[in-house]
Amino acid sequence: MKVYYSNNGCSIEGEDFFRFLRLSKNEKTDNIFSADIIISRFCGMSTESFEDIPQTMAFFKGMKTKNPKLKLFIGGCASEVVDLKKRYPFVDGVFRRRLMVEDLSSYFHYDPSADKNCPISFYNSVRIQSGCLRNCGFCKKGYMNMPLRSKPIDRVLQDIGYAVANNYRYINLLAENSTEYGLDLPEKVTLIDLLRHIENMPEITGLTIAGLCIDELVSNNELVEFIKNSTKCFNLQLEIQSLIPRVRRNMRLSSTVEEVLSILKELSNKHIITNIMLGYPGENEENFREELKLIEKMDLYYVQVNVYDDTPCVYGHSFEQIPKETVIKREFMLLKVLNSLRQKKAKDLITQSKHEPLPCIYTQEGTAMLLNDSGIVQLKNNDDNYYYGQIIKVKLTNIQHSFDIFDSNQSLVLEGVIV
Repeated sequence: MKVYYSNNGCSIEGEDFFRFLRLSKNEKTDNIFSADIIISRFCGMSTESFEDIPQTMAFFKGMKTKNPKLKLFIGGCASEVVDLKKRYPFVDGVFRRRLMVEDLSSYFHYDPSADKNCPISFYNSVRIQSGCLRNCGFCKKGYMNMPLRSKPIDRVLQDIGYAVANNYRYINLLAENSTEYGLDLPEKVTLIDLLRHIENMPEITGLTIAGLCIDELVSNNELVEFIKNSTKCFNLQLEIQSLIPRVRRNMRLSSTVEEVLSILKELSNKHIITNIMLGYPGENEENFREELKLIEKMDLYYVQVNVYDDTPCVYGHSFEQIPKETVIKREFMLLKVLNSLRQKKAKDLITQSKHEPLPCIYTQEGTAMLLNDSGIVQLKNNDDNYYYGQIIKVKLTNIQHSFDIFDSNQSLVLEGVIV
């Protein structure tokens, strides 16, 4: 049967779906209207994502009304926040967070342990760790009960080997806090130990490392130096959260603004994905404007914008909250600054590539990722003769589109040709 997978939850759990496909002997489809089975994962961490559940479920209910034979299974960490089966009785089953394979086995009659040590299938992202030992003031981790769970190195390498066998050369290492990788394993390995193994795999051309905690990097010079000098660690996902000292203290973050900027400077030769959170208690008009000036001064064009999501279960709820209209106003101001920085950076990169084509990693569907800067390139002369992860040289020709200052997650997107 054909299965459509809708992941409105955490990408860390994505590999569970591929395990399910193998065990249940079903086939994946990207066309929801041709599906016999729909599996949808929902997020309970983000209020914005959580509030999207009713409209999604209304759509699914309409599909089930038209096709009573359609099977619908929902779950994820949202199942720990609300009784999904009680709220949506028309679904065929509910699965818990990180227990999709186990919970769906009762409906599809397979042995979940039969696939326990099998690598992921046709997937370029490999989960290395889940959970976090930190207790940041904005995070619902404590409420969601997320213990630290790291995969042994040999299992991670097995997963990567399977991805390579399916023609993936660029691997995304997924984790909620990759800097804590291995702390729970009996052999007491670290992220550096894992990265050294991967560096020695000639088939791998590049890596994305998700979940890098700046606070942890500040106290781990060895890891910073390793990543900085790595020939394969190109894309780093780390979060600034705030460049306001008072706000960082309220967030329970241990690093100073100066230390954060020092880490960004040390790793400036990499493709960085990071964020600024607006609206967290302690942010006033004066220190917000100082933060804007600092973002401009440091040319942090790759920053994306998050808005603090207040719920009673987080530490930040104990402080006086900032009015929503104030947060919206500040978000617009920050997006205008980022718009200006990205326009300038785009022009500089286009001029630079006229003299020397820029190195990129070929991703998929005619797109590439800049290696030494943070940006995506839409390729105009793609002929699908390149594999996922191949290093190419690109001449940039234009900005792909005008920047939308209302898009808080917008990245630098350019047009280019392979040379």
